[in-house]
Amino acid sequence: MTLPDISATTPKVSLFEFPSAGQELITACVQQTEKFSGIAETKVGFMKMNQERADNTIKFTPCVVRNATGVRLSLRSFTGQPAGDYPAPALIEPGECASFLAPGEAGTFTCEVQVFEGPFAGWKAPSGAQLGPGVPPKDVSIPTFNLKYPVAGAINYCDKIKLINQYKGYLEEKGYLDTFGFVNDDTGYDVVTSSNPNRDGGSGTWEIVRNDLTNGSGPVMYGDKIKLINQYNPAKGYLDTFGIVNDDTGYGVVTSSNPNRDGGSGTWEIVRNDLTNGSGPVMYGDKIKLINQYNPAKGYLDTFGIVNDDTGYGVVTSSNPNRDGGSGTWQLIPNFPNPGNSSATPSTASAFVQDMKAPNELFETTLTWTTTNGQALPVSQFILTQSVA
Repeated sequence: MTLPDISATTPKVSLFEFPSAGQELITACVQQTEKFSGIAETKVGFMKMNQERADNTIKFTPCVVRNATGVRLSLRSFTGQPAGDYPAPALIEPGECASFLAPGEAGTFTCEVQVFEGPFAGWKAPSGAQLGPGVPPKDVSIPTFNLKYPVAGAINYCDKIKLINQYKGYLEEKGYLDTFGFVNDDTGYDVVTSSNPNRDGGSGTWEIVRNDLTNGSGPVMYGDKIKLINQYNPAKGYLDTFGIVNDDTGYGVVTSSNPNRDGGSGTWEIVRNDLTNGSGPVMYGDKIKLINQYNPAKGYLDTFGIVNDDTGYGVVTSSNPNRDGGSGTWQLIPNFPNPGNSSATPSTASAFVQDMKAPNELFETTLTWTTTNGQALPVSQFILTQSVA
């Protein structure tokens, strides 16, 4: 049984507050979606948590659609299986941010664009738009968009990734594995988590490489032993363990300039989150565990305590793979523009909108889909914008 219902949408911009369907309305819709996009992402995080608690066998992708335009989106079709209790809304109004769980780990959904043709005609697909008496209908095409979420794929060696800790189901958004400060006589950096995925010049980005440091890509497989190199300063960026913490149940975690500093301290085994055996490729979006090879019995990468004015957590290793509410679990997401990011095709389309100040005229606008502004998040965020041609 899930927690109380969470509406999929944020407050919308009322079309009737504006005398024209032109730039004034578009500007208001842009401002509305910018205001509520953070709420929409938080909301889809709750949806994700509720669905996983209700039935963790259902596969889905958290999505947010920001309709920063004066048009309405009408859902036409989804690929994949039903997404449980939080499907996409049938209609996304101007200025709305819709939060929902798309079916499966990858797929496509199609939206038709509808325009407002006056208080009597209402919302219609714009083909054959009726103008004033005695004026022939305007024959225009009906724009549709096929949105692909995320293009799922295997993680390859030399990919640059982000790791998000799952303590409290990622609800606090403080989970990006990050570097901060200096340790070890300036041979490396302290490792913490952060609420900012791109806090400081690559500090939240990690390159995944073969343990023997040989070149070559190829997929990363479960059971592989790997190294992770932080991109703030790769020369001092090898993820490493050092010292003893937590009553000798684990070790501190830092970075090092030495990829093989001390008996496997810079080597990590990547395993399935449920610790089951089996190989297979590691996919973007997977939740995994990392086991340090200095002493695997105390080697699970974990979070503990609070750092940086409560914007993140300390990072250590633990002997317990599930120490505290997801603290030993990490989700792998791409660092833009690696494969695995959401994509929207086509990226642009034309539409005609009736100007309520001049009912006998239509004006052309350009609709453009973009994604998460290059900032990879565990949410596929699609942003529809509009400009008057």
